Amino acid sequence: FLVDAYDQEVVDAEKNDVRTVLRLHPALAPYKAAVLPLSKKLGEKAREVQQLLSKYFMV
Repeated sequence: FLVDAYDQEVVDAEKNDVRTVLRLHPALAPYKAAVLPLSKKLGEKAREVQQLLSKYFMV
């Protein structure tokens, strides 16, 4: 599964810039969602949202 999940993605064609990414099947992906605060003062609210989502998803 892992060998087939690796993919080459062109970032900038002019500079020949390519990156390698791992595209896991959703059933194999370790996390389904991530909650990231946009500022330091929103950290507590982000934790609340994370706790609510953790009942249903790998967050």
